[in-house]
Amino acid sequence: MKVQLNGKEVTTSAASLRDLLKEIPDLPEYYAVARNDEIVPRDKLADTPVADGDVIEVFSFMAGGSC
Repeated sequence: MKVQLNGKEVTTSAASLRDLLKEIPDLPEYYAVARNDEIVPRDKLADTPVADGDVIEVFSFMAGGSC
């Protein structure tokens, strides 16, 4: 199946979001995942299926502030 992952079309056989995340090299330690514009809690990643045409965004957290 084909999904959009961070703006790029990819082909995957992942059954769940957790499986899809395993395919991402250098996944940051702290991240959030949105599937079709809905944030998915980390404890639900294994139970959230991936379907053809899904739009998946993986966000990493960055520290910052003003100078």
